[in-house]
Amino acid sequence: QQPTANGTGSSGERSSSMQEISSSSSSGGAADHELPAGWLDVTDALQYLVQNSKLELHAGISKTGLMGFADVAPQGEKELYVAYCYKRQLFEKVVGDMELLRLPGAGEPVVEAAVADRLWAKYRSRFQQQALQQ
Repeated sequence: QQPTANGTGSSGERSSSMQEISSSSSSGGAADHELPAGWLDVTDALQYLVQNSKLELHAGISKTGLMGFADVAPQGEKELYVAYCYKRQLFEKVVGDMELLRLPGAGEPVVEAAVADRLWAKYRSRFQQQALQQ
């Protein structure tokens, strides 16, 4: 099964999922899933970086320079939150702007029921949209 990812970023930046990728970065605006102020949804940008069911963002390179990302907190620290689905299980991982991210393999299982419900709903919606487009 191919990993998917979702992401979000904040002045700290956050992202999600690995069968498909979603993410956001901070200091942007709200997206359809109501991100807090200061976050930018970079899900589609991360999805394009998945190769052979893997995502790797190298250490020492700012994620704000990636296509589809922006520096939403020029004066603050940035983090990327990624939630991803791998082998039918949800995982999440937070990395700093300059840190290595290698998926699958990193991250902790999503244990908060409300977060898991929101992520599963997002994935179902995305996959239904993709199926309709094919």
